[in-house]
Amino acid sequence: MKSDDEGPPPLDDMTEYVSKLSANKVNYKPIEVKADQEAAIEEISTPAVVNENRTALPSKQASTGYGGMKKGFLFGGSVKTKPKITELKGNPNAKRDSLKLKEVQAKMSEANEFLANNSDEWMNDNLLSSVASDDKIASKLNNPQFMAAFAEFQ
Repeated sequence: MKSDDEGPPPLDDMTEYVSKLSANKVNYKPIEVKADQEAAIEEISTPAVVNENRTALPSKQASTGYGGMKKGFLFGGSVKTKPKITELKGNPNAKRDSLKLKEVQAKMSEANEFLANNSDEWMNDNLLSSVASDDKIASKLNNPQFMAAFAEFQ
């Protein structure tokens, strides 16, 4: 490595830029303050009143917060109490009963009676052997998750 690479880069000559800026300097006129404005300026610039315990009392300006925001806006501040909400409790079975249709319940009871009366015809050894020979049904019946879901339907 060269020794030039180790140091900081050379500084640019900015004398022309600085001279242009100093030539463009604007001279402002002093502001004339009226008597009623002086009182307002003094009120704003006076520090907070100190009481006997040597602690500062808050002034009127400090109570409005910072930048127009109320105290505690950014950091949580005081918490307002929420209004009490009364909960209405209904009959939990009413929702379940409202979903039942009379026509469907009538057909279901007819089907259950038919199956119960004619169980000898369809619930026999032939049904058991056909279920046992089907691999898909046998694997599902051996699955504990499927059986738990199946038990919910019964």
